[in-house]
Amino acid sequence: MNIPPFVAGWIMIAEGGVSDIATDPGGRTIAGITTETARRHGIVPVDAITVTQWLSIYGEYWTRVRAPELGKRLALAVFDSAVNTGPPHAISLLQQTVGTPADGKFGPATMRAIETAVARQGAVRVESAFLNGCNSFYEELVDRFPPLAIFLPGWKARVRHLREYLDFVSALLTVTI
Repeated sequence: MNIPPFVAGWIMIAEGGVSDIATDPGGRTIAGITTETARRHGIVPVDAITVTQWLSIYGEYWTRVRAPELGKRLALAVFDSAVNTGPPHAISLLQQTVGTPADGKFGPATMRAIETAVARQGAVRVESAFLNGCNSFYEELVDRFPPLAIFLPGWKARVRHLREYLDFVSALLTVTI
């Protein structure tokens, strides 16, 4: 599955180039792709990743969180969380947001709960609640693993910037890019 250009653009902005921070549990990453993820895809070293491979890996994430079935704004929010925390966690957080049991698996009950929540609250409120949940998760993670506190300002900035990006490109999201 190809990810839309506005999504690829956001992830490149959010993930950037090379990150190799010793205290980062993800280890060395290139544009958000960890060494382990690259290895699972036959890319060794991670530095050898091509744009085509990068897009392919993120296409898998896009599909796993069933982003094409979500509204474009919520799709990007959930996908971004999947990139940063893994698809199962992003799905669990989405399930918590819409009030369905959180098992990290996106099935029919999850889709019905999303549709109901969007119908009752509106898509932007569901998206906002989801992003609030992302911030809460990061805070809870730091509470459980204090050495990760170094990353908290960046994680919160990522959520804040994603909100701004979504607001900025909203007019474009209704147009095929």
